[in-house]
Amino acid sequence: MKKIRAYVKEHLKGNLNLGSRRVITGLNQRVRGWLNYYAMPGTTQAWKAADMLRGHLKDSLYRYHRRKSQRYNERFCRNAYYIWRDKGLVDPVSHYRAATPKA
Repeated sequence: MKKIRAYVKEHLKGNLNLGSRRVITGLNQRVRGWLNYYAMPGTTQAWKAADMLRGHLKDSLYRYHRRKSQRYNERFCRNAYYIWRDKGLVDPVSHYRAATPKA
């Protein structure tokens, strides 16, 4: 969990000058790979990890938008995760549930 959190932090901090689509592409590659490797279907800990990753993405995107603009809109910053999810960002919990086989 530490490595993926550090990657998200560095990726967002290092790509302030890029558009959201390019940043989303970089995040999606790493988040999907991490979930495919660590989220084993049917285990509780994997679900918790996916939920914790989603919370970290929400906080990181909030800070990313606060840092990106000095005239930030608080409402936009709070909803940045959901806006980016609509643009194509992977939702870790939904991705995990899709990978879990149904009984």
